[in-house]
Amino acid sequence: MPAPFTAIIPADALDVSGLPPHARQPGTQEFKKAVSEMLAGDLQAFGLDGTIKVTDDNITLSWADTGRAEGSVERAVTLLRSGDYGRGIRLLQILEKLEPGNPHLHFNLGAALSDKGKFDEARVHLHQAIQLDPDHIDARTTLGLTFARQGRHEEAVEVFEETSAIAPQNPFIWRALGGTLRLMPGRLPEAKECLQKATQLAPNDPVAWLGYAEVCEKLESWEEAGAAFQKCRRLNPPDVLADKAEQGTNRLTSRSLRPKTETGQEMLRMDAVMYMQEALPLFAQMTPEQLKQAALELAMAGQQGLDLKDPTPKHTLKAFPGAFSGMKIVSYMYAAFQQVMPGADVGIDLSKEYAAVKGG
Repeated sequence: MPAPFTAIIPADALDVSGLPPHARQPGTQEFKKAVSEMLAGDLQAFGLDGTIKVTDDNITLSWADTGRAEGSVERAVTLLRSGDYGRGIRLLQILEKLEPGNPHLHFNLGAALSDKGKFDEARVHLHQAIQLDPDHIDARTTLGLTFARQGRHEEAVEVFEETSAIAPQNPFIWRALGGTLRLMPGRLPEAKECLQKATQLAPNDPVAWLGYAEVCEKLESWEEAGAAFQKCRRLNPPDVLADKAEQGTNRLTSRSLRPKTETGQEMLRMDAVMYMQEALPLFAQMTPEQLKQAALELAMAGQQGLDLKDPTPKHTLKAFPGAFSGMKIVSYMYAAFQQVMPGADVGIDLSKEYAAVKGG
């Protein structure tokens, strides 16, 4: 006879996102019926023969180990990677009874619960994975990330530092440690050091380069920040990272646009003022649609990469006669977007110059 197994899952611990909205409240008949049907389908799909009992407080699953559950942990991991957290977590909760000493199971269950915001439950399984395998670096790192997600930064740093001592060549630990330190008062220099180490160990990791660039920017290490933002962009990161790197580059560009007095006070870019004074009468002769198209052409030219320090007029545009320097293009662009989309973020701040022209 196959050996019987029983798993008890607290009703409020079950991921109910896959249930109809009216059947998500534990203790109701609708909940009991929907959960029974859902888990019956799960057991069948997972290769387990069993029964399900749902009470107000707990869900009890009993089944016989027929051997058909072999490889189910990897099946659960596949479900999690595909985004099916509900079924993946349920399968791991069921399989925990079959494989209570499997650190891989506890790690993946803890990581999934952390992703779903169930931090207390997640830590239980991550601690269990570490107890079973003290060198489980992913479990240790995820435990630190779970603390960080809760805002428990000191505890997160402690975990990351312990883990970095075990695996000092793992770049993701240094990235996670630096990413946590940067959120803590007075820890930016340490964060910079950790993120720099992450970029050295994983030179093709755009996340590490972006984090390093942002910390350098906060520390006013402008040249290092600019180089790191550019490195991130060259790695062709996902759109979200690319946008952040571009915004960082634009912030640094805007910062260096204006000259300063001996006391450090910013002065107006008089060439930008002159270009805007030249542009506004031209805009006034255009229809709204023509101005919109001109603004888009200027924006496209700006995205090609312009040297704002080179005064040479070497760019041409369809909407305007003559040749343009890089600074002239961005000055026209800023003024044009203030006409068609007031307040739009065009990646460069010439608001003081524009205000001076409009006020004059």
